[in-house]
Amino acid sequence: MTCQLSLRIADFLVNTTSDGRVLSYIQTTPFATDISQSFAPGVNASAVLSTSGNNILWGDGSKWHFHSLTSDWLNYFVKMAMNTTALVDPSAVLPPFTEVAPVVQAINRSIFAIILGLNTNLFASPAGTESVKGKVYSLQPRVFMDRTMFIIAITILILNFLAAMFYYIQRPKKFLPRMPTSLASIVAYLAASHAIRELEVQKLDEKYKFGKFIGVDGKPHIGIEKEVLTVPLEVHQHFTLRPRRSEKDKVHD
Repeated sequence: MTCQLSLRIADFLVNTTSDGRVLSYIQTTPFATDISQSFAPGVNASAVLSTSGNNILWGDGSKWHFHSLTSDWLNYFVKMAMNTTALVDPSAVLPPFTEVAPVVQAINRSIFAIILGLNTNLFASPAGTESVKGKVYSLQPRVFMDRTMFIIAITILILNFLAAMFYYIQRPKKFLPRMPTSLASIVAYLAASHAIRELEVQKLDEKYKFGKFIGVDGKPHIGIEKEVLTVPLEVHQHFTLRPRRSEKDKVHD
């Protein structure tokens, strides 16, 4: 198998990453017949091809051997690409030319492109005023929502808002002077009542009720007292601790 390198030059629309890796490309012009204008002054294009070909084929010096270890880069890449040592193993049958040729061709193209990429000084520098238009693509975090899921989410939010509004409008008014969330607050509902005194003598046959009453200290209170001494507490009067005269007289009766 013999290989002959050839260089063809054309304009391409190239899509690369930020670090210069080629992702895709599209040829925009036909291949040029004269490639000498693409090289820097004093650079011989034929010598570049010949030197590059020798470096790819022979590397740092290949020689015949009687083992399956490769002594040059080309055979090493072919062995790795074909996943077999048949090409370099003297005891194995050589693979068909139709199987090896495409692999060698692809490897030659890749290595030759790498060699040219590492020696950009060989090419002619662009004019200082020349500019090439391009586009920069970058990833931006965006949030996309399915239309159906968006409608469902908005509907749930609206229902929650209507339920909360209905609850706060229809909820009962406050009627406790303080929240019974501590032991002191609970004791305050009972401390001034006559019911506490009856509990001391084990008199438990009375009925008790929450409302307004005149305590043992002679002052109006809101809390728990015997039913007969309690005036029902109206919602809008829960802050009125001074009952009217007739209610006071009724409590004492």
